[in-house]
Amino acid sequence: AETEPKLASFESRFREHVLEPMGRFAIVAEPVDMSTTEDRVQARLRLATEQHLGAHTPRPSAPSDSLASFQLHESAFNNALRGLDLDGKRLTVAELHQALSEKIRRHAEAPPADLPKAAKVEFAKNDAVRIICHGDRIELIMNIVELRHGRDNIRGVGVHAFFRPVVDGLELKLVRDGSLQFSGPHLRTGPRMVLHSVFGKMLPKDQELPVLAAKLNEDPRFAGLMVTQLVIDD
Repeated sequence: AETEPKLASFESRFREHVLEPMGRFAIVAEPVDMSTTEDRVQARLRLATEQHLGAHTPRPSAPSDSLASFQLHESAFNNALRGLDLDGKRLTVAELHQALSEKIRRHAEAPPADLPKAAKVEFAKNDAVRIICHGDRIELIMNIVELRHGRDNIRGVGVHAFFRPVVDGLELKLVRDGSLQFSGPHLRTGPRMVLHSVFGKMLPKDQELPVLAAKLNEDPRFAGLMVTQLVIDD
């Protein structure tokens, strides 16, 4: 009698916080391996659909004395980014901001006042947005076919933003690090300034992306716990 409502509550929260976000990014969690030992519960999930590639490399080892550990392969991030459905799309920057906030935060956020809302962005037909894990940072890459802003028309450019992890107790976030970088043929100072004026507003310096819910720090059940390891590797 006591178990049934607790399981129903867990199922509801699992649907809201796990299944629903995955659905927004058009991915599913397929169990690959699940096992228990005297001390551990271990699970491997494939975050993909039949149209996605999956990882084949072994996961890194976690500290043996950790209470919980979690590893994500870069292919899982990129499968989710494909769910943004930006491949081949042509949008104004205002429409792009709205689409991203609805996908990521479940509601449309008001764009920054200085966002060049009328600028238009056309994404590449394949791999419009992807990430690469290397060194100790995550690199976000946007492949742009064309950017139109006022009289400026810039074609064939890659926008590169870098995020570094910041750990403080149980608080874990990714913070935009360094300057935006741009790749493309014959990129001169003028086009670079235009690119900075558009994408610098969408990806502001020191932008923070929370990885663990901040409310964990406020939960007395987690008192005395902290994140002890965070590794980003190829």
